[in-house]
Amino acid sequence: INLEKKFSWQEAEAAYRKAAFFAPFYEDPYKALGGLYRKKAGLTISREKKAEFYGLAIQALNRAVELEPQGSGRIHFVLADLYRTRKMPSEAFAHYEKAMALEPMNALFVFEYAQFALEQGEVRKAIQLFERYQMIPFKEGTSNNPCKLLRTLSAHTRNPFDFKRVIALDQEEDRFCLAKVFGEQGQWDQAAKEFNILMKKTEASRGHDKGYMKSMAESVANFYSSHDRLKEALDYYEEALKQDPNNPIYQQEISNLNSKLQPPMEQTAEHAVV
Repeated sequence: INLEKKFSWQEAEAAYRKAAFFAPFYEDPYKALGGLYRKKAGLTISREKKAEFYGLAIQALNRAVELEPQGSGRIHFVLADLYRTRKMPSEAFAHYEKAMALEPMNALFVFEYAQFALEQGEVRKAIQLFERYQMIPFKEGTSNNPCKLLRTLSAHTRNPFDFKRVIALDQEEDRFCLAKVFGEQGQWDQAAKEFNILMKKTEASRGHDKGYMKSMAESVANFYSSHDRLKEALDYYEEALKQDPNNPIYQQEISNLNSKLQPPMEQTAEHAVV
């Protein structure tokens, strides 16, 4: 291990192989070999070498699994990741299942498995896993990006209930992302509903913080404006202005939007004549 830390990888590999030779029924040398080959695969540029090192990593870790009677969720998880990288979905699914069976409350295992299932178009499976993920109290080590997750899911479904099942609706960021993705899908009624809920919840919890309230309203207004939803943008800029009445940016945005929403004078005159 010390040799590996010093990047003396040839010597480290020789040491691990020697340990495996003298203790062939002990799993740790195979774990170490698998980890070393995985690192080498990640750093090499050559496709051939990369494939070779991934293959060696899989071989070593499979041997470690055989030698560990109780099983190791971590080894199965790493094997799933390796098979996923090598585009071998059947094997990846099998090892994700084994990893979760051994460590059902490991948030990282559940989250990555859910992401993989979604990548493979297994939408129902992915949603079930994301629901399970939301019930795990401690999620350290995961890189959950609710907007990215919802956008990925949006390629497979338009059902609002599906989106709500995979995020934490009590979190402002998740609710904000949900509303944005509904809008990006063209489901503007759903977007309006979620933005309205978000603003009410924010007011209930942080209504005393005018700075936060105006920032939230401004964010929603900017989103609507970027999608040419001018009336909705105007409503939220006006809400932001209530929190900061002398803000010149909000005043200018409101003036610009009113100008765009007002019918041209010629059209107004024609309608008057008719």
